[in-house]
Amino acid sequence: MKRKIANKKSLILIIIIGFIFVTLAGRLAFLQLVQTQRYQGLAQNNLIRIIPITAPRGEIRDRNGELLVDNQPVYTLSLSFLGVSEQKQRQVEKLVANILARDKNVGRDVSWWTDEIKKSLEKQARPFEPVKVAIDVSWETVVQVRERQMELPGVIVEEEPIRNYPQGELLTHVLGYVREIKEEQLKEHEGYRMGDLYGQAGLENAFESYLRGEKGARQIEVDAYGRPVDYRGVKEPVPGDNLTLTIDYRLQKAAEEALASGIKRAQKNGFKEAKGGAVVVLDVRTGAVLAMASYPSYDPSVFVDMLSVKEWEKMQQTRALSNRALGSYAPGSIFKMVTATAILENDVVDPSYSISDPGYYILGRRYNDWKPGGHGRVNLREAIKVSCNTYFFKFGRAVGHKEIARYAHEYGLGQKTGIELPGEQAGVVPTPEYKYNTSKAVLMRYDKEFQKVTDKYDQLIAQAKQANNEEKVQRLKKERDNEIESLLAAHSFDLEWQAFDTLNMSIGQGYNWYTPLQMANYVATIANGGELLRPYIVKKITGPDGETKKSFGPKVRRQVNVSPETIKIVQEGMRMVTEPGGTAYWSFRDFPLTVAAKTGSAEVLNHDTHSQFVTYTPYEKPEIAVAAVVEYGGHGSDSAGPITREIMDAYVQITRGEEFGKQNLNKTNNAGIQSNPPPQENIVEQEATFPDSQAQQAQPGTGESTPQIEEGSPPDSASQTSITEPGTEGEPGNDPPSSEQSTDGLANGPEVLQQEDMQAEEQP
Repeated sequence: MKRKIANKKSLILIIIIGFIFVTLAGRLAFLQLVQTQRYQGLAQNNLIRIIPITAPRGEIRDRNGELLVDNQPVYTLSLSFLGVSEQKQRQVEKLVANILARDKNVGRDVSWWTDEIKKSLEKQARPFEPVKVAIDVSWETVVQVRERQMELPGVIVEEEPIRNYPQGELLTHVLGYVREIKEEQLKEHEGYRMGDLYGQAGLENAFESYLRGEKGARQIEVDAYGRPVDYRGVKEPVPGDNLTLTIDYRLQKAAEEALASGIKRAQKNGFKEAKGGAVVVLDVRTGAVLAMASYPSYDPSVFVDMLSVKEWEKMQQTRALSNRALGSYAPGSIFKMVTATAILENDVVDPSYSISDPGYYILGRRYNDWKPGGHGRVNLREAIKVSCNTYFFKFGRAVGHKEIARYAHEYGLGQKTGIELPGEQAGVVPTPEYKYNTSKAVLMRYDKEFQKVTDKYDQLIAQAKQANNEEKVQRLKKERDNEIESLLAAHSFDLEWQAFDTLNMSIGQGYNWYTPLQMANYVATIANGGELLRPYIVKKITGPDGETKKSFGPKVRRQVNVSPETIKIVQEGMRMVTEPGGTAYWSFRDFPLTVAAKTGSAEVLNHDTHSQFVTYTPYEKPEIAVAAVVEYGGHGSDSAGPITREIMDAYVQITRGEEFGKQNLNKTNNAGIQSNPPPQENIVEQEATFPDSQAQQAQPGTGESTPQIEEGSPPDSASQTSITEPGTEGEPGNDPPSSEQSTDGLANGPEVLQQEDMQAEEQP
């Protein structure tokens, strides 16, 4: 009986074993006969590895061919799957960390490199796919790694191109910088992998698809441990396309030097908060950007290697990464040409009609002019010249905020210019709706009554949600909204547009909020007779072979709906600003070309005013316009005016030669002698300019009306400008160009300034 049971068990065991063998044999046959091609491909993929080769990014040059950005070969150190025991791998990592810690180019302490190597290997997607650990290692490090290669399996030293900036910090905010691609960018753009470089700002970002080039690849054969045993072939990378800009290197350098020295001068003169500013220079005939400067700047090469936390924090504190030329500021009195246009186009008053300015305007209470005692009798041209607030209060109120806003839009304010650079702000043309929404946001955030209501209902709504009582949630929200509306009704005076808002708007205060680029383009539009152009900064794109792929030129957005007569009167008023008695006379009294200008001082709550200045030259046949702003730099003639003068001196020297200015000093357009310096434009007293409600229209979250270039929400600030009396028209400053000069007049000597489009820049 026992034998039968044993035999039965043996039979069952034999059947099971037989079934297993049959199954294995069937599976083996299936793999070898049916899926041969698939597994051959997988085996081949494990045998052959494709190692990408970085393509050199395209070069960037100025309009005359001056090199601004190129590439330089550097050694990089990468790690891959080592194919060794964990203990051996740790030894290799420690050895690499010690070598890099002694590197004079990338040296940091051993612990830092140990952590960095660990993080890098954790990012490794596939074995033997190199992960970059260090960039721009020294030749000594390269020698050490190669000498000890047997001790360093999986450690690779290669030569790769990285960004090189031969001009240092020059034009940094326009050029931008490159860094390793971010995760969100990786999801949005195809053809990239983690570790690839990507343009993060400026032109590097805007023209990334052109500049990046096409990667190459190296095909290698590896053994079972992933170590290379043979090279199969190489596909060479294709360099990126090159950019030629409208920027003139010489003028850009002059603008940056003038801005930096002007801000330091402002600090020395007592404006301790003057630590930032911007300049824009445009060709009024074409819209080309000839110079764009923002201060403080930064060294873009710091992003090539690993940026330290300390360096990053400093950039954030100074807002050095922000291109202030594209950020918004209250314009101050440089806005008065808009108000003048609205007055003239609506026939509010004849431009020759004079009023007596007592130095204040009465609207329920007294609104002071910047000059105690007033300017005497002034007409429209003289009001621009002496920046008479009383005149613009009176007739700005008469024409109304809607018409002022209409002509602000006509001049392109409150809307992006369309320049190729990322990060441009649209600015704000004041409207009742904007005031209501901004004031409401401030009340909701800072007023204790509103906070009490929102806190109460936030708690009740949260409890209702926890109880899954949707009906109660909706009822509570409705009750909350009703209570808030009741509170808002009690603040209707603060929320609704008042007559004093029109007064503030008419002199560029209150809710006006524009970028230096917009102000430059606005003045360029006045200068060229009403043609609103799209500013542009890239002249052409060429391939690695030098063939032009794409060209850019002047583009007219529209002819502004302003009569030639009105524009002519505004031009004449601006011209008078630089003549004897004008607020800009002392800045341009000996300038060899005729100049039209406007000074501005934008009040900032509890701070010094922003110094602003806009100008164009020559007056009779304009070529360039300039706009400048110095944050907390005082009056327009204090800081921004001298900066503009230095830039325009450089322009004259570039286009007409150094001797031109000397020969024309006695024929200057601003001829005349003034025994005493012109009066400084003063700011309207805070209490006279802002009702309490409006003074609280500070930027949400700051409590002060400081321009938040990165944030974008314009604060409420008051600004003022002053102008000078008319003087005699001087000699035209546009002498015929020499034979070496280009038709646009921007050439002098062997370096012909191919000024395809230079546009004037406003100085806020």
